[in-house]
Amino acid sequence: MDEFLKIVGMNHIINSGEFESYRPEMIKFMEKLKEFVSDKVYDELESLLNDALSETNDYAFVEGMKVAIAITEKKYNPVL
Repeated sequence: MDEFLKIVGMNHIINSGEFESYRPEMIKFMEKLKEFVSDKVYDELESLLNDALSETNDYAFVEGMKVAIAITEKKYNPVL
């Protein structure tokens, strides 16, 4: 189920055509980083940060959709 929700969430973001608008802080950070490191180091860090961002988004999509599903099924129990 998690994999299905991850695919649905990412598909929605990609198909909306607004993927870049979801990561303005990353874009600013990478532009600034480019001033301080070599191209090789920049490319490695960009790859690592993109992977981390993707994993974080996947987790947020899946957990958010699980909460939405639980709410619609009246099975949601908030934890404070």
